[in-house]
Amino acid sequence: MLKFDSLKQLRECGHIIDGDGARTTAVYEHIKSLMKNNLGNNLNLDFFDVDFEYYYGGSIYILEFYDDLIYLKTTKERDFKEWDGFQWTKTCKSILETDDIFEGAMLIPSKDFYSFWNVTNNAGGPIYYIPKNIGKTCKNLMKSLEKSN
Repeated sequence: MLKFDSLKQLRECGHIIDGDGARTTAVYEHIKSLMKNNLGNNLNLDFFDVDFEYYYGGSIYILEFYDDLIYLKTTKERDFKEWDGFQWTKTCKSILETDDIFEGAMLIPSKDFYSFWNVTNNAGGPIYYIPKNIGKTCKNLMKSLEKSN
């Protein structure tokens, strides 16, 4: 899984994610268009270095493999607690374990990636981009996409 903390990092990446040719540049263009919609078309180049934690409340994650879906958490808690090194806490199930309703779920305009997010803090939360050829093989992800829209 790739993690990006700024638009500049994302722009400079340019990786090909899967055999279908999904590129991180499609995610970059999507994020850039969202920022322009929010800030107006006079997007200042200084904004390309803005921290995603500041702007979105979390980092941008691009999943590279099916197994990376374990990091996409739902809001459904497990029936048991886990030791996190300091205390026993309830953790949420991953999309591999169950489907859920997400606050945002969509196929981005380039049609190469699905985008999923939930608000997890006052500023927002992390955004996950899943290549279409990986996402369409996960029935819980497809159910979640349908439920969330």
